[in-house]
Amino acid sequence: MYVIDARIEDASYPSRPGALRGVGLRLRPGEAVLVLGRSGSGKTTLLRALSGILREAGGSLKGRVSVRGSIYVVPQEPWDGILGYTPLMDVALSLSASNRDPRAADSYLGRVGIGSLWDRPCHLLSAGEARRLNLASFSAFAPDVLLLDEASAFLDEGGKGILVEQVEEFLSSGGSAVIVDHDPTPWRGVVSETLILEDGAPTDGIPPAPEPRWEKAPKGDLVAEVEDLWFRFPGSRWILKDVSLSVSRGEVVAVLGPNGSGKTTLLRILLGALRPSRGRVWASRPLMVPENPLLFLSGARTEDEAPEELLSEFGLPKGRACRTLSSGERRRLAIAAALREGADLLLLDEPTAGLDPWSRSGVVEAIGRAREHSGIVIATHDPGLASMADRTIELGGG
Repeated sequence: MYVIDARIEDASYPSRPGALRGVGLRLRPGEAVLVLGRSGSGKTTLLRALSGILREAGGSLKGRVSVRGSIYVVPQEPWDGILGYTPLMDVALSLSASNRDPRAADSYLGRVGIGSLWDRPCHLLSAGEARRLNLASFSAFAPDVLLLDEASAFLDEGGKGILVEQVEEFLSSGGSAVIVDHDPTPWRGVVSETLILEDGAPTDGIPPAPEPRWEKAPKGDLVAEVEDLWFRFPGSRWILKDVSLSVSRGEVVAVLGPNGSGKTTLLRILLGALRPSRGRVWASRPLMVPENPLLFLSGARTEDEAPEELLSEFGLPKGRACRTLSSGERRRLAIAAALREGADLLLLDEPTAGLDPWSRSGVVEAIGRAREHSGIVIATHDPGLASMADRTIELGGG
């Protein structure tokens, strides 16, 4: 018996006919498939077709799709999968939806390493913490079919280990999974087959992405300085302790550390959105591009965010609706929009998370162009991006 039995002849959108074509997929209980492909190849469209929301997303489908049992979707952007005001409430909602005892919610948070964050408002979670919450809520719901859209994005190595363990446990209990990811490494030995998509259709392989390069930028005037910074939320542990750094125009500083170590918090303090508990912070005209770039973009179309010369410099189309851009295009547009505003200090939170190698290359090159105008601080789990920075600082629970 197949849990998933699909033959998709054509899936289209009004502005994008033939987004997915000629895809067949069959999975039995306990089986998983890994779906690879660059941005725009049809991976998310496949998940929409399987979950039954393609038409709600404005698409149309020719073919057949049969999925037996309950479905849980872990979306590409972790915030899109959160319903509760706090982590405890979010997991309790998943337990209630599957007719299970919501009082067990705290145990699910503990399994993914965020038990101490049970009462923190979800909008204050970092992307990595929000992704761990997605995993706790999926486990609490206990579906028959799991659809993962770039679920390893935003996770540190420990978080990726938790993700793989949860999926393996889910499969061993008879569940079936469709896993979209740009990195096949964690899934070796987990999936039973691999589907590669290119331009909406199955293919045997895709060419390698170009290696991004940065031109050396001269070091300019000082744009930020932090001395003896300490920070904690009221009633919680210290998140940052004794942090000091300086940033000059033309410099790129990478901030590293596990989920929950304070990387996003440091960027928010440099932005002025949070006040330090103690210490001195100074920054000249800072702008922050958050983990979800749509929160930064305010215009309806690309030309509302940046002039045509910047769009051209960053390889972006003119006249496109911002909501239809890929994740890589959204991040490049947000960086261009920040430069239009004249940012002296550009704060980038996980700018390459969840991107395929081709989109990542475009974003990394955009960062290299931006450093000619600004000093840049990047919070990242991307070791390749960190290796290109002028300096790195490591955070670890303060």
